Amino acid sequence: METISSINTMRDSIRDSMKKVKKLCETKTCRVYLYKDLKTSEQVVIKKMKVENPGCVQEKTDMKNECILLSKCNHPNIIKYHGAKFFSKKKKSRGNRSDNLPRRITEELWIKMEYAPEGSLANLIKKNKNIDGEPKYLSEKMIYSIFLQICKGIKHIHDKKIIHRDIKPDNIFMFKDGLIKIGDFGVSKIINESIQLNTTLAGSPYYIAPEVFMRKYNSKADIWSMGVTMYELCTFTVPFKGRNAEGLKKNIFHQKQVDPLPDCYSVELNKLILMLLKRNIINRITIDEIIDKIVELEPSLSEEVKDDLQNNKSKVDIFSDWDKKEDNYFNCTVKTDDTVQQIPENMICVEDDMEDRKKHRINKFLESQNQNLNSSDSKINLSFNFQISLNELANCSSTPSLQLVCEVDKTDLQNCIKSPHQPHQKPNCKVLVNSTS
Repeated sequence: METISSINTMRDSIRDSMKKVKKLCETKTCRVYLYKDLKTSEQVVIKKMKVENPGCVQEKTDMKNECILLSKCNHPNIIKYHGAKFFSKKKKSRGNRSDNLPRRITEELWIKMEYAPEGSLANLIKKNKNIDGEPKYLSEKMIYSIFLQICKGIKHIHDKKIIHRDIKPDNIFMFKDGLIKIGDFGVSKIINESIQLNTTLAGSPYYIAPEVFMRKYNSKADIWSMGVTMYELCTFTVPFKGRNAEGLKKNIFHQKQVDPLPDCYSVELNKLILMLLKRNIINRITIDEIIDKIVELEPSLSEEVKDDLQNNKSKVDIFSDWDKKEDNYFNCTVKTDDTVQQIPENMICVEDDMEDRKKHRINKFLESQNQNLNSSDSKINLSFNFQISLNELANCSSTPSLQLVCEVDKTDLQNCIKSPHQPHQKPNCKVLVNSTS
């Protein structure tokens, strides 16, 4: 993978071997061009992003963010990143100036990426919205196929702790044979490693989740935006509107219901999309649940999910995104009969880099409980108490707690303790208690 530092001759190579075909779009801070490789005839996109303050290190660092994010995302449903480079040039100052005055320096970040020849979902919506005076709705099977591919792309970036923050039809691109890819990570953000919240308002107004307006949100903001996108793909209109920004915001927060999908779509698809548009992020469906539901409703897509899981295996630590404060720990107790032995509260800390240490400390604690392991009982109860600071995230009035008591086969546990570094089959574990308060 090419990086910013390794592409020293990008501009020269573009001039020598590539031909500018056309300008695709332009904003105040960005110009996007289509280029053609003169040797291979391959078409690529070069995005030229203006650096407003060339002397500002922080701004350049922020602009590198998109490149770093893109380089992390190697997935069939993500636009490919080919490289990037900062370029600066001196321009003559406007008006009269003496030769001894410094010239004005302008700087741009050029990002080279994959081109989507079939356009975006926004193009598809615009095209099908009015064909001979009538809308031409997509088939439900096609909707599910697009839906699933967007989900797979979003799951990939979320597994890498990235929030896209601007999921919308304009940023979802089409290829031949129905392939769908997510692009334009210009406002993406690496998820905060502790509580997975962000305090920056970003994204396109019609697709913004309610919690984003409050500047406190997590990766489920992308789920909401995908829900708006899929609703628009089915209806050719957005679910929430307003005469102005305040009116739109009010409807996103308070509109009681949205119009149902056209009659050509099933009740199940209606319900699924509404599950993405739950205002409370706790009630909003997760990305894995969406994928499971799509496969349930459209079984022909099950092989596609299976292949993707085999090719993109990733481990997600469910503790890794919780707030790393002193009150975020779980306590472990070993219970035999009426005797309860408790591990110190600070023994097992919820931190990404402490997985081995957690296992080691648990083993050391269990080794000290030989009298329990030597008892006549064949089963041992392990009690886990969780106390998690989710007040800010879930707007809870009190900190929730959870207790699990699991029955573990003592022989299996003894084998793990005797040789903790050897691979063992996971001990059979039966949940005896599951209570919340």
